Amino acid sequence: MKVVKQTPTILILREVPIFLWLFGSVFVLVGLCVISIVGNVTSLTCNRIEPAQGNCQFVKSGILKSQVMTMPVKALQGAKVDTIRSDDGNTYQVVIVINNTDVSFTSYSSSGVANKQAIVSDINNFVETPSERSLIVKQDDRWLIIPFGGLFVLAGSIIVATSNIVDVVIDKNLGNFTLKKKNLLGKKVAHHQIREIANVQVEESTTSSGSPTYEAYICLVSGDRLVLMFYGESGRFNKQKTVDSIRKFLNLAN
Repeated sequence: MKVVKQTPTILILREVPIFLWLFGSVFVLVGLCVISIVGNVTSLTCNRIEPAQGNCQFVKSGILKSQVMTMPVKALQGAKVDTIRSDDGNTYQVVIVINNTDVSFTSYSSSGVANKQAIVSDINNFVETPSERSLIVKQDDRWLIIPFGGLFVLAGSIIVATSNIVDVVIDKNLGNFTLKKKNLLGKKVAHHQIREIANVQVEESTTSSGSPTYEAYICLVSGDRLVLMFYGESGRFNKQKTVDSIRKFLNLAN
């Protein structure tokens, strides 16, 4: 919390949640990147005129761009399912063979082998059966990727929208102080009299891991405590500096 204005009669301090805004924005960007880069519809369409004549079109369509590969039908040599093994379990990916080169059907592997085997079976059946005139296979990843990326966008948006700018305004002329919290969803204002202040202090507590953490409070005569700093580091220095500024302004005894 920083002092933004100080005169003999008015003290204004402000805390801006820059770190949380950046943190939330990163979540939003990650979600949008996942949706735009990975959320594709991939299709392979072939039309055969004669056993060795015709064309195939391999298309990956996303939100931002589409990739189209056109090739002779004879360039398509088959397909297979690649298994990617890990400690968390196996994932699978369709690979098509074009001119003796393996080409990934999608940009990533995923669980569920049955639908991928069905795509491979359709492709191999077309390659091995010259009488087959057409082939259409498709994998739509949007139903999985958009909700996944959307969770990141939603989480980041909530963080940004609910992070408060906090203002403390102490006015000796009016004899009161105001605690204002505002964010994108609205604002909340609490008014108190300066004479209600019993103390302004930093309190130390211990986390479950044994590390010290600190909180800055305005302690009222009623016994209520108003948290001064909602964000930032858990260390003492900046919180003690804020408390000292208020105590000095109010001429509170040490």
